[in-house]
Amino acid sequence: IFGTALPMSGMVMSLEYLSSGMTSILITTGPALTVLMAHFFLDDERLTVRTILGIGLALSGAVLLALRGETGLADNSGSIFGYGLVLGGMLLGSAATIYARKFMKTYDSYDVASIRMFGAMFLMIPLSLFTVGFDLSAVTNVGYGALGYAAVVGTFGGMMLAFYNVKHFGATASSMTAYVVPVAANIGGILLLDEIFTSGMLIGTALIVAGIYTINRRQKETA
Repeated sequence: IFGTALPMSGMVMSLEYLSSGMTSILITTGPALTVLMAHFFLDDERLTVRTILGIGLALSGAVLLALRGETGLADNSGSIFGYGLVLGGMLLGSAATIYARKFMKTYDSYDVASIRMFGAMFLMIPLSLFTVGFDLSAVTNVGYGALGYAAVVGTFGGMMLAFYNVKHFGATASSMTAYVVPVAANIGGILLLDEIFTSGMLIGTALIVAGIYTINRRQKETA
């Protein structure tokens, strides 16, 4: 519920207020949040001066974007309410990553991913039925294909790989994959959805990437 259903719902709902590129940029703050939380809850992943600097850079990028009111939409019709949905989801997701690292060292990644997916499903399907219902009349075959891909590859496959990384490489190393997302999302959003990439988004992205690079560099040196 807290590690899958709520974070994913928050990120999907944020797309009503932010572009896919902006949402993906904010998602890259996840590693910084994970590193910060890992210091307090995991004995083998402590903060250093370098990681503190990296966290500060990454979060300053997100703060800059929020202060500028960037949405990434061409008509600027969105709302910074989307920021709260994304960052709230990232906090819950980071907490779930820490929890997984702490307790799943002896468990199979496939089993854990399956249980989390089914747990999220049993919560979200009844909740959706009671709140908004299901109207599938407008869904095309392409839409069903996209849904199937998102469920099997993008969600379950990604989650299983994430748990594998958490188990074998740690919560911090696993979270570093998040900064690959905005590259694909921004390119796809601009080419396919008429989204924009502003100078403010570029500066915010640079700060976030610099922060994550600083954290990741510490990881390489330690290894």
